Amino acid sequence: MRSLLSKATAIYTLVLALLNPALAATPATVVVAEVKAVERTEPLHYFGYVKAKGIYDIVAATSGLVSNMNMTALSDNSLEPLLRINPLDPSYASVPVVNRLHNATLYRKHVENGTFVKQQQVLLQLAKDPHFVIAFRVPAYEVKYIQQSQLSAELFPGSDEAQSIALGDLYTDAPAPQSTFHHFEVRIRCDKQRPCPSADLSGAFAKLVVNKRQKPQLTLPKAALFNGQNQVFVVNDQGVLVLTEVLLGKVDENHVEIQSGLRAGEQVVVRYVNVPQPGQFAQVVSMAQFKAHF
Repeated sequence: MRSLLSKATAIYTLVLALLNPALAATPATVVVAEVKAVERTEPLHYFGYVKAKGIYDIVAATSGLVSNMNMTALSDNSLEPLLRINPLDPSYASVPVVNRLHNATLYRKHVENGTFVKQQQVLLQLAKDPHFVIAFRVPAYEVKYIQQSQLSAELFPGSDEAQSIALGDLYTDAPAPQSTFHHFEVRIRCDKQRPCPSADLSGAFAKLVVNKRQKPQLTLPKAALFNGQNQVFVVNDQGVLVLTEVLLGKVDENHVEIQSGLRAGEQVVVRYVNVPQPGQFAQVVSMAQFKAHF
């Protein structure tokens, strides 16, 4: 339909130019600009918190006093217990606490020899590939933006300690039945400036940003609007000026969005010497030529 209308308009303007010799004899000197389709993005913000991964709690199987702590038993080849728990009732034997994690290192020690502990109390924390992730959730209808675009993140947003961080792999769990949200975890990249593990990160508030791509929008210089109205002069394939009505979108200081009436790649008039007329032939010059001679 649009191509038929364009052809009809071109034929009409050619006939108009032929019927009016003055228009044909005096072309309009104009500068043109191309209608461009500009891809825009809209930032989507999500908030989450930092979780420590790869850190394991060693807990007490019973209550009693800690003894015989031996951190050298972390060696994979060692069969010795890390420590023993001696029940207060001497009729009960001491309970050994052994390491069953390969290639683990000591992350944090919470007890010493002689410390009284209760059942299920954390004794030690061991680390194996320690790292941090940011846990956050996303509405189901926005999951595609998370999977298609690059994420950026900031710790402690809105505070004096706000700082950008580098991100690694992204993980997701299948949503729970009837849930409208998908849960994601994205790994924080660690380096010399931000070693892992680092106790000050766990539980920290974080903001994630992803750019939502919008449908490309036609734009042209604001100067193309004829008399500041919703009309532009288009130079058609025959080099004839066609006054075309357009539906305007957002307007800023220099550019205007076009909702309908034009196509990407069309040439529109942005400067002219004398007020052009529909049906007049266009003599297109560059902006440099225009400024130098007119």
